[in-house]
Amino acid sequence: MPAQKDRLYADVQFLTDIRPFRNHLNLDSLSRVVSYIRGALDLPGFVLSEQKWMAGGQEYTNVVAT
Repeated sequence: MPAQKDRLYADVQFLTDIRPFRNHLNLDSLSRVVSYIRGALDLPGFVLSEQKWMAGGQEYTNVVAT
């Protein structure tokens, strides 16, 4: 799949504009990013899964696309 310049700019814009900043202290922002990434990759040919992990007593999520 070739890169789409406009899409890349939109993705970076979303990830850098999210407030409060996306980091381990702002779980709501991280959850919004997970939803955004899942929506962006919910295309034919991708199989999506989530990898949950714990750190500092908090649960975090990685989105995995294959």
